[in-house]
Amino acid sequence: MRKIILSNGTEYEINRCGASDGVLWIGFPEGALDFAQAVTVLSDVKATGKIVSTYDFDGMETVFEGYTELIHIQKEYDGGLLIALRKEQQNGEQ
Repeated sequence: MRKIILSNGTEYEINRCGASDGVLWIGFPEGALDFAQAVTVLSDVKATGKIVSTYDFDGMETVFEGYTELIHIQKEYDGGLLIALRKEQQNGEQ
């Protein structure tokens, strides 16, 4: 099973998770959380400051830090949600 663990210890089952160009994309299966829950949970900087993605199949674990700005939520064709979190800018970054 794939899942993410938020900074506050909350866990969610996911379909996919990966970052590119300063944006972290997370795909949630249908029923993992609804649109309103996603907005509430993933807008909480304390919850999203550190996100650990794990995959039981191969024991892989990836840590994503600083992806705190919720910029996209989309309902997928299969009933799940696709969300995007932008990485916070550090001092001096453009």
